[in-house]
Amino acid sequence: MWKYYQIFQVGILIQIPGFTGLGVNKSSLQVREESPWIETQSTNYRMEQGGTAVLNCNVRNLGSMIKVWRNGTRVIYVGDIKIRNDPRIYLNTTSLIIQGVTVWDSGWYYCELENDIDNPVTLKHNLQVTEPPAIEDEDERQLTSISGSTISLSCRAAGHPAPNITWSKEGKRSEILGHGPELTLTQIGRLDAGRYKCSASNGVGNPVTKTIHLTVLYFPEIFPSVNKVHGSVGHSVNISCEVWGNPKPDLDWIKTSQHLNFQTSTLQTETGAYLSVLHVFVYNETYLGNYNCTAQNRFGQISKSVLIRGNPDPPQVLSKDVADRKNSYTLIWKSEPQQNISLYQIMNRKLPDGSVVYAWDIVDYPVKENYKEDQHALEITKLESDSAYVTIVKAYNRYGWSDPSQEFIFYTRGKDMVVESPIKEESNMLSSGLIHAQTKLLYIMYIILLLTQ
Repeated sequence: MWKYYQIFQVGILIQIPGFTGLGVNKSSLQVREESPWIETQSTNYRMEQGGTAVLNCNVRNLGSMIKVWRNGTRVIYVGDIKIRNDPRIYLNTTSLIIQGVTVWDSGWYYCELENDIDNPVTLKHNLQVTEPPAIEDEDERQLTSISGSTISLSCRAAGHPAPNITWSKEGKRSEILGHGPELTLTQIGRLDAGRYKCSASNGVGNPVTKTIHLTVLYFPEIFPSVNKVHGSVGHSVNISCEVWGNPKPDLDWIKTSQHLNFQTSTLQTETGAYLSVLHVFVYNETYLGNYNCTAQNRFGQISKSVLIRGNPDPPQVLSKDVADRKNSYTLIWKSEPQQNISLYQIMNRKLPDGSVVYAWDIVDYPVKENYKEDQHALEITKLESDSAYVTIVKAYNRYGWSDPSQEFIFYTRGKDMVVESPIKEESNMLSSGLIHAQTKLLYIMYIILLLTQ
């Protein structure tokens, strides 16, 4: 049995066979050198491009063994002999030094102790050289495409680690449209036009961005402000339409195939649309009818109509949505002036409850001749308490009925509100004042009586 003892830390081992205690067989004493070993621990080095990498490899008891440095399978140094011809790389006492590192220097570096043994002592370091992201051709690009087509936006970026590329569009907050070097848009239209931004980041330095401005050419689109509007003889009315198109369309107003000489005005809105307004003076009833807003560019022509008619506009309900009483409700509404309304029709019913749909109660409300007010009121009675009702109002003149007003929902109370009469309140205040005056007068008379005694 062999036992080993290290003597005075000088790298010599005494091998003593048959050691049983203090007795030593000097004739069998043998001396061996201590095996070499590497003190340094494996390390992951991370640094930005252009820095200096110092890869440590501190060896104890190298003896006759040879230290070898290699990068992957490529040998750099054998002992003090430099194999790789790179002026940036050199040795100091314990370390391999690489100046001005680039991303190509990234990888595994091995410090090995070589001898005749098949299994050398090895230390490995991982060097990762980082590079901030950079986008090829960072200048803003201009792209033009036709509506209905497919287009790909490209954004190439370099860096180490490889950058992550995301796409967004101005006006869409925090919405990520895609990832990667390309963003493909299919069946593009008007709403796809705008400024797209690609952003590249890899955790090194600050993200970098590039903007691509996409212009879409498309057929005109028209959106009338209203489909129909009231017109009174002897008064003017304005009608308008919002027009989109690229290239900018030519705008016109047509009635019964004739181009109109009425005053028009066109302006471009903040959204990019063109707003065309036609000012019509209704001299007589022949000026009533359909007016067509037309728009034309090189992709085609489109037209949308606006009807000027003598029928009234739908009334507008003004009353509050909670009744003061449990079984009645005061409905208040108004109409636009100069519509010569002779009759209103009020329709109301209890709000449907599940599958139960209630019938409409219809009340005709004639307008007295020479009534000049535009606001009207009607007391609706025989209602159920603590219930919801819906009401609709229509107006009539000699041209016919208006469209129905928007449905208006109101609620009856569970019990009547107690409303103090303002006359009674004033009477109470007056009575209180008289009593106070009488009391004051009696007090003065009492003082006078005391003084005269």
